[in-house]
Amino acid sequence: MNTFCNKCGKELEQDNKFCKFCGQSVEKSNPVETRQEIENKEQFIEKYIGEIFVTIGIGTFFYNILNFSYRTYGKGGLSPKLPGIPELEGIAYYYKNDVLIMIALGAILATIGILIIKNRQK
Repeated sequence: MNTFCNKCGKELEQDNKFCKFCGQSVEKSNPVETRQEIENKEQFIEKYIGEIFVTIGIGTFFYNILNFSYRTYGKGGLSPKLPGIPELEGIAYYYKNDVLIMIALGAILATIGILIIKNRQK
């Protein structure tokens, strides 16, 4: 099994305690990832990138969709008193600008993920 230096990426000889190219200490207790393990992780991410986008997008969307603000109006609240018109009272729900941006970002990420999944080469 070939191992590689964590610092410079050069191939290490089997019993070296230091990399002969950069001098980095080679710890035997913390095994160095092989090129094959790194490629497997990259292939995993490439394979599931659409699902990752969808998951992050939906999570962002729903977290922020429930993050609304509200104000009460009427009976001395925010609505102006107009002559001849009875005063209304109630609650006005709204989203702040930063929350609206995050809702849109979540929808965009989920859409990108769905497009990646649909256009994936089989």
